[in-house]
Amino acid sequence: MMIKNKNNFFAFTLAEVLITLGIIGIVAAMTIPTLISNYQKKQFETKFAKTYSTIMNGFRLYLADQYCSTSVCSPIQDYYVEAFSGKYDNIDNVFNTAFKVSKTCRGKAEINGCLAEKLYGIDGEELDLSTNAEPYSTVFPDGSALTAIGGVYGALLLLLDTNATAEPNMYGKDLFLFVMDFSETRSTHLPVMFAWGDTNSGPGWWTPWTEDASMCGKPGEKITESDYSNGMGCGARLLEEGFKINYY
Repeated sequence: MMIKNKNNFFAFTLAEVLITLGIIGIVAAMTIPTLISNYQKKQFETKFAKTYSTIMNGFRLYLADQYCSTSVCSPIQDYYVEAFSGKYDNIDNVFNTAFKVSKTCRGKAEINGCLAEKLYGIDGEELDLSTNAEPYSTVFPDGSALTAIGGVYGALLLLLDTNATAEPNMYGKDLFLFVMDFSETRSTHLPVMFAWGDTNSGPGWWTPWTEDASMCGKPGEKITESDYSNGMGCGARLLEEGFKINYY
């Protein structure tokens, strides 16, 4: 209850003040983690959209400069081969022509200068990205990075990292897996770089993320433990759901 002091002003009792502060503390404890999580998601969304746009535009301008409109006639095969040979002449030329590069790491001995030593799935499990290929990584002026990490079925695997070696180094947050496919069976309208699990761009051996919950959960739902997802398909989900992180 409010009491009147000697100056005839009403004031709260100490108990009332403590109860009010307690209520404020409870509300803050319930809402602040959500606000922080939403803010972090927004940061991840914005960085992904910006980095993806920069990389796609860079490759498209490069191909246009080479009088080429698809990945079929681009030198993707050259730097796919280089990723396994440890030679970097062509890939150096492509990346330095297509982008403003602030740092380049060539091979396993240098890679941790551009890519974090430990990478994680969205489930928190550490990932083993060791391959027989020599990795090639470039860091851009804004701190994002693109790394060639190997190949599968004749396609080059690229790891897009929105903040290079900074944390959390986790698929679905700041790490996203992409593919470059130089197969002549690809349709000519497909983009030069497409997300792992893309429902629109995959070759014959492809499985869309919407058909495999282990990539980035089920459409329209958050990832659950039963999905056994490592988040490798979350780049495709982000692109197809309007750059919105709806999966955690």
